Amino acid sequence: MDNWKIEDGIPAPAKRQNASLYPWLDLQVGQSVLFPQEKALNVRSSLYRFRLAHSTLLFTTRLTSEGLRIWRIK
Repeated sequence: MDNWKIEDGIPAPAKRQNASLYPWLDLQVGQSVLFPQEKALNVRSSLYRFRLAHSTLLFTTRLTSEGLRIWRIK
């Protein structure tokens, strides 16, 4: 049996104002951003989730020798 401690009166932390760690809303059409290759999986996952909520914005990604580059195309 686990010994979980149940507590009262602990306030939840405030939500982050900008829920994304990445600059998806800051990118303008024709701009791109480069991420290190080792972050590619996290960045692509974040972009996928962002696109679910912002279906009018379009991006394309390419894995290059420099890293993962993402362009906003619409």
